[in-house]
Amino acid sequence: VCGLCGPGSYYDPSSSQGVLGVMGAAGATACSACVAGTYSRGEEFSACDYCPYGTYGSSVGMSACSACWPGTHCDAIGETSTLACKPCAVGQYSNEWGHVAGCYA
Repeated sequence: VCGLCGPGSYYDPSSSQGVLGVMGAAGATACSACVAGTYSRGEEFSACDYCPYGTYGSSVGMSACSACWPGTHCDAIGETSTLACKPCAVGQYSNEWGHVAGCYA
């Protein structure tokens, strides 16, 4: 039985002769979970994407990354911890979830 890789996973076409994004086809054995700091929506992708700026992915097999909370910012991709959400300096602010750049003065 063939099926699409689910959210939080991907199919590596170099590991067998299967069809891109499909598990159980032509020798494919299974889908692999995305590692921390990456995610996949399970839409036939052959790889997981890095969590974008302003987010982090602390678990394996994520279908979406978590946004940094207001009062913080994150200026890197593929982050794996809430520690990536850096607090705004004294006298600065960020009132947005998933804020990318430095905080506002």
